[in-house]
Amino acid sequence: MERYLEQIPMTALAVVVFVLMSIFMTTYEILKQLIAPEITLWQSHSVTIFFSAATATVLAILIGKRFNAVNRELARQMNQHQIFHKEVATLKEMLSRGQRLAETGSFMLDLKSGNLSWSPELFNLIGKSEENFSPTVEAIIERFHPSLKEQAQHLMRYEEGEERLREIIGEYKDSAGNHREVVLRTHVYNNDIGEPALIHGVLLLLPRKG
Repeated sequence: MERYLEQIPMTALAVVVFVLMSIFMTTYEILKQLIAPEITLWQSHSVTIFFSAATATVLAILIGKRFNAVNRELARQMNQHQIFHKEVATLKEMLSRGQRLAETGSFMLDLKSGNLSWSPELFNLIGKSEENFSPTVEAIIERFHPSLKEQAQHLMRYEEGEERLREIIGEYKDSAGNHREVVLRTHVYNNDIGEPALIHGVLLLLPRKG
């Protein structure tokens, strides 16, 4: 609706309205003279004033109805937009709580741009502040046992012909400095033209033994 209104060239609209109104009023004056050729000047002005007022009133009612209909539609869309955002916020909170309980964090790596995003719980697992730290691949890998770092690094890139779903299981140092067993699992997803574009991964700390 808003895009449609923004695309209307207002100057052209004003010219069209002016031309149409000129034609309409000229036709009206001609018909008035044909119907009542003996009408006096004062009577002609009175009829014109009455006709113009009646026409303006009808147009105002029609415009008002249309304006109210547009307002109702915009209010409905805004309400749906607010409901949608509330639902999204609720789902994000549920996901965050679920990851926190499961001691799981997730990340998304764009293979082309190198942009990396973490879920809130991954920041907690690695012991970084979401407000003061920019996600890096190195921050995930550096907590692995030295014997696993090369394998973990390999899961953060993709070469044609490799398996799309990959994982490693091994020793990991959590944010408290404790050595825990962890699962790092990644999956490569294609873009719209079938090229490898994203690596989506999860880091899962396994339950403590005993």
